[in-house]
Amino acid sequence: PVSNLLQAFVCLLLLVLMKKLDVHNEALFSLAFFMVIINVVLFFLNMIPVPPLDGFSVFQSLMPRSPAVSFLKEYGLIILIVILLRGSYFFGPIISMTQGVISWALN
Repeated sequence: PVSNLLQAFVCLLLLVLMKKLDVHNEALFSLAFFMVIINVVLFFLNMIPVPPLDGFSVFQSLMPRSPAVSFLKEYGLIILIVILLRGSYFFGPIISMTQGVISWALN
């Protein structure tokens, strides 16, 4: 998950540098823009406490004897599929927030 944030930050820096240096390469700008959004969404997706995602390992280490751990082990894949099918509902606010941060950084 940290690698996703690092990649998003590097792409955001690329966007800012392109604006400051007045580089007009629309393809590179679009690529960097979407890489920021994709990596931020992947970070949040990966931190959901559902197996096999990394967030489950964190949750399990914090609450090893919780009944929620066994529930998530049993039904985690179904929960993950529902989250992925309803992606715009779960990740729409994250995408909007990320677009706001990009707009702020470019002004």
